[in-house]
Amino acid sequence: GWQASAAVYLAQAFLAVSRPDEAERWSQICAEVGDPWDVMNEIKWQWTRAVALSQRGELTEAERLARAAVEMADDTDGLVFRGEAHTALATVLTLVDRKAEARAELEEALRLHQQKGATVLVERTRAALAKVPA
Repeated sequence: GWQASAAVYLAQAFLAVSRPDEAERWSQICAEVGDPWDVMNEIKWQWTRAVALSQRGELTEAERLARAAVEMADDTDGLVFRGEAHTALATVLTLVDRKAEARAELEEALRLHQQKGATVLVERTRAALAKVPA
């Protein structure tokens, strides 16, 4: 429902200003109030929490959640959600110094965003790729 959507958007806003504790709290609220059958909601809170955990240095759990989000997202036809899940996994992989894997995830995100025609996300993903060594 709308409460879960509002919670995940707040969580993502806190991530944008590097406040992972608040982001994790709001992603937890999203998970609690959202319907488990709402796949997009499940994907969003998982990737959001994964990035929050990675910002706090909890990299093992962050990678597990990010991979779960990618697996769930890749079973949908939601190109933007799939791309964002791959981007979140790339963020985590970069922090654990697995640059080649991170780059591959960003390349997949770029492909998905291009396929969707999401120009803002394409540019954001290209900028992220430029920061990850080949």
